This record gives sequence, C-alpha cells and structure tokens, in this order.
Amino acid sequence: MGWISAGMGLASMFMGNKSAKAEQGAINQGFDYMKSNPLMKQSQEQGSQAMGLRGALLGLGGDQEAADQAFKQYQDSSGFQFRMDRGMAGIEGSRAARGILNSGASSKELMSFGQDIASEEFGNYMGMLGQESGAGLEAAGLTGQAGSQAGQATAASIANNTQNQMSGLGGLVKGVGSIFGF
Repeated sequence: MGWISAGMGLASMFMGNKSAKAEQGAINQGFDYMKSNPLMKQSQEQGSQAMGLRGALLGLGGDQEAADQAFKQYQDSSGFQFRMDRGMAGIEGSRAARGILNSGASSKELMSFGQDIASEEFGNYMGMLGQESGAGLEAAGLTGQAGSQAGQATAASIANNTQNQMSGLGGLVKGVGSIFGF
C-alpha cells in the first residue's frame, strides 16, 4: 500500500508540473496575441502619430520644422481646403456679379471668411487628432491590462502548481514512510 501511495504522490508532482507549463504557455500565447494584434498595433501607432502632430501644432518640443510640417499637413487636409476654396469662390462670385469684387468691403469679407474657416477647421482638426490619440492610448492601455492579467494568472498558476506539488510531495513522503514503518 505504501508503494502505491508513494507512486501516486510522485505522479501527481510530475503531472502538476506538466499542467502548469501548459497553462503558462496558454497565458503567454494570449498576451503575445494581444501585443502583436495588427489592429492594436495600428491603433497605437496612429494614436502616437496624431499625438505628435497635435504637439507640433501646439509648438510643444520647440521643433519649428515639425511645427511647419504639421501645419502644412493641416492646410492640405481635405476639409480645410475644400471649405476654403468653395467659400472664397462663392464670395468672389457674388461680389463680381454685383460689380464690387475689388472693393474694400469685398477684401474685408474674404479675409473675415478665411479667418473664420481657418479657426473652425483648425479646431475640428485638433479634435480629430485628439480622438485618434485617445484611441491609441486606449489600445496601449488594453495591452497593458492584458499584460497585468497575464501576470496575475501566471502567479495564480504558479501558486496552484506549488500547492499541488507540495500535496504530491506529502503523498510521496507518507507512502515512503509507510513502507519503512514510520
């Protein structure tokens, strides 16, 4: 009877170790998938780019070339240029039809319109960059959360495996003890 107990204790220790390794592999696989998921990576990268553009547009970092490049990208955005072109054409057409295109009032209206559109579109553009930055931060947060959960699951798995191995060791000691009459 003691040999059976000892053998079962030994088998329990080895099987628990094999099960823990399989569990750890599954945990690592889930976290690795989260880290390498193309949509998560893309969201993080785009969020980082948007954050960089926002910073450059606000003059953060002191890099004038980056600020100029970010502003040029804003100006080339379809929303800004489309509204600017259509609005200017509408004002010029209306003023030309009335024969007052080259008046001071026309120049003032065109300048006022351009400033209003630029301000409004700049606010819209900064808002879109902010949303994209937020999506990137959220993706990074989810990846970090997955890593934390994987760590917690690993710790729980190790604790459970240790308990199982100690139980198996207890069975082995009890079995060996009964063989020798202890």
